[in-house]
Amino acid sequence: MHPSPRTARSSAASWLSRGAGLVFSLASAACAGSEPATPDASVPVIRSLVLRDVHSLRGGQNLYLHADGTGVAQVVGWNAEAKAFYEQRYRVALAPAAMQRLQRLVRPASFDSSNGERPGVPGESRIRLFVELTSGKSASVSRWWRDRETGFDAIYTALIEEIRAASRGVPIHEGKLDPRWLPPGFNQVPQ
Repeated sequence: MHPSPRTARSSAASWLSRGAGLVFSLASAACAGSEPATPDASVPVIRSLVLRDVHSLRGGQNLYLHADGTGVAQVVGWNAEAKAFYEQRYRVALAPAAMQRLQRLVRPASFDSSNGERPGVPGESRIRLFVELTSGKSASVSRWWRDRETGFDAIYTALIEEIRAASRGVPIHEGKLDPRWLPPGFNQVPQ
């Protein structure tokens, strides 16, 4: 027997609340002192932060950041001549102030969700954020492209700005997309 749509929505909303609660707990721990909450970039709260935003039909971008602000931006687009997705990878080196800004954005309110879980609209992409704190705690949060969530969107916008800045430089790799590629140190990122 299948649950009614109302029961399914309620169950999904409950699941999403638990997910938001997990991130709330992670961020609260950071604010409460179990994680260093200091502007000193040598003691970051965030161990790693990953944005996964590549749509299987349109491309997009991924960003992989280490605690020190170094990482890789991966920009994916369709190459009509080759009839395949191609990628360009760029080195990222955020200034300490930019990492501190991200640390401030990863707070409990960043992941409050009033949208609830819902099925995607055909062709709609799902944006994913993965955060690991220096304590070893981690969280994975996502939203559909058409949804708007203030805290999530603030983090997303900051990361997109960093990708755009990096992509003005010289790529460290160009070629056909390898959808399974992950930079060193990011072997546990869910696909």
